[in-house]
Amino acid sequence: MTTGPQDPNPDPVKTAHDFPRIGRHIVHWSRGLVVLSSCGLVVLCSASPPKPGASAKAAPPEPEIPHSVFTAPANPKEGKDPFFPTSMRPFTTRTSAPKPTIDASALALNGIIPRVSVMINGKTFYKGDEADVKDATGGRIHVKCIEVREDSALIEAGGERRELHLRHGVF
Repeated sequence: MTTGPQDPNPDPVKTAHDFPRIGRHIVHWSRGLVVLSSCGLVVLCSASPPKPGASAKAAPPEPEIPHSVFTAPANPKEGKDPFFPTSMRPFTTRTSAPKPTIDASALALNGIIPRVSVMINGKTFYKGDEADVKDATGGRIHVKCIEVREDSALIEAGGERRELHLRHGVF
């Protein structure tokens, strides 16, 4: 059972009269938006396109990006450490520790496969291999195998090239 009047018009399109309170406002607003949007299209379409020569002249030049330059201050008057302002660390001169010399007797050629591989202080090397080997004191020496010969090996250790030979009577 229906309590209200039935819609005599079966048309699905609703009008402002179908919505008594807010319907009229919605319809008026939607009409206003249609009018404003059509005005905007007219304004956009009526604008003349820019001339090709004018756009090249109107473009501003790209700004130059500055590069930061940092220099270490030589004394406290030139600058200070921002994190430790009372520190004198930036102004002290640094001395490099002298390179330790490598004792040639610390490297021993333990074995060789002629022209293939060598064993130096218990580590196997092929031509071009680099590795650290232990010396007699337990320290490490960086060794690069340059060439494997019949009875010796040419190596580079500590920036110097050396030739290690097998002990006499071993080969």
